Amino acid sequence: MMFNLDIKNLEKDLEKLISKKNTFQLIETSYTARIKQQIGSKVITCMYSEKKEGVPPVVLKKYNNFILKYINKTRALAKKFQLEEVKTYNDVGWCACLSNLPKEINIYCIDIRSAYFFSAVNLGLFKKSFVETFNKQFYEEVNYEDLYKPARLVILGSLATKRRIRDYDKGICISDTGFEPYDKKARNVYVEVCRGVDNLMLELNKIPGTVGYYWDCVFATSEDAKKRVEDEIEKRGFDFKTEKRFSRIYYYPNGGGCIHSNIDKPNSEQKIYQFNYRKVLTKI
Repeated sequence: MMFNLDIKNLEKDLEKLISKKNTFQLIETSYTARIKQQIGSKVITCMYSEKKEGVPPVVLKKYNNFILKYINKTRALAKKFQLEEVKTYNDVGWCACLSNLPKEINIYCIDIRSAYFFSAVNLGLFKKSFVETFNKQFYEEVNYEDLYKPARLVILGSLATKRRIRDYDKGICISDTGFEPYDKKARNVYVEVCRGVDNLMLELNKIPGTVGYYWDCVFATSEDAKKRVEDEIEKRGFDFKTEKRFSRIYYYPNGGGCIHSNIDKPNSEQKIYQFNYRKVLTKI
């Protein structure tokens, strides 16, 4: 017997089980949890995940079933995948290219569509037929547009999942693995998928007139730079979307900053791109 519950209730439910001195197992990942306990001859499983606002429960159930199926498929592909040794990486700052810009400026935001998904294709993890089947089955089984992008990100992110298993006997924790990679090889495959996108973004950021990037979105300050970025993305086989946004740039005293875009359109979506230093996956 299985129940799907909101992960916000996990801590409260865990406290109840402990106070009642129940015997059970808790399996946690970065975004989900599962509690299994045997009551008589029945095994009761409670699945905890983030409830998505506005998504009908019947759709969410279909989505969760679809995601679980593709997580298993993606992990199986990662296990078979022949990967070169993962090397050391350089640290690169997101905010380094934002210096000496006006505080208010029109910026072209060139957003690469499905960048990480197609990086997995370029790496050889996914075949194009896998992507086509994924798309077809998503719209057959789930058919909820707002969940399409999260679905792609979740199945790739599952390769880097960390898992913690705790066993409780009469309310007392008798074993705890701590958070460990679910599969170290799969995690390395995920790193290489991300590296493919990071390397592309770093190459695009060498085009004169570009002023940085955020995940898979490149920023350009001129029509010429925008066109050159778009041509290069197209040449690499990616799709993209470009928007021109009036933006305000903020710098932080200790380094980093943010771009606050669409500030001239109070009724449109306000986007804030936070720039701190992080490790981008560039091989030394």
